Amino acid sequence: MYLGQFILTLGFFIGLVLIFAKYHEGPTNIEFEVETFPSLMLPAMTFCSHRAFKTRGFHFNERDFIAQTFKLQDIFDPATVIQLLHNKTKFSLTPVRSELFGQCFTVQNLM
Repeated sequence: MYLGQFILTLGFFIGLVLIFAKYHEGPTNIEFEVETFPSLMLPAMTFCSHRAFKTRGFHFNERDFIAQTFKLQDIFDPATVIQLLHNKTKFSLTPVRSELFGQCFTVQNLM
């Protein structure tokens, strides 16, 4: 029984030493990547819903993400949706996926 406790305690302290050694190697940070859309030109505006997802929780797969995000019809009124979808020479509509804001839509005026 004491041998098991000793091994667990030893493992804990070895892990603790490794964590501190890694910390002293240099500063730690979180990296993120900005995705650029070269086809978007100004003026362009991105619209997101007031809430990112319909329900709280983690949405790991694509089907859950799509089911829990708000659609274009949920953000804009029906007349605006029809105008955006049918005037392809005047507006460009690009869906933008965001883990923080859910499904957003970038609208670009082509005129």
